[in-house]
Amino acid sequence: MIEIVQTFDRAPITALKTDDASALESKLSAAAGLFADRKSWLKPFERIAILHRLSVLPPDGWVACIQSVVCHNCYCPT
Repeated sequence: MIEIVQTFDRAPITALKTDDASALESKLSAAAGLFADRKSWLKPFERIAILHRLSVLPPDGWVACIQSVVCHNCYCPT
């Protein structure tokens, strides 16, 4: 677990889970497979549309937007 803290007073912000070697290998294999399969890539106009949607969202909304696109268009491990 990696704890993220404020710079000036070390107050906790959040904690991030870490992966073991096998989980990391699984994620890297999935990423490499998707990268190699260019037919599953989003078209340029679809990528641009995602960037436009992200530009109007507060940072907290970025993760949900990206997850919805990833889960809808290709592989979602969760």
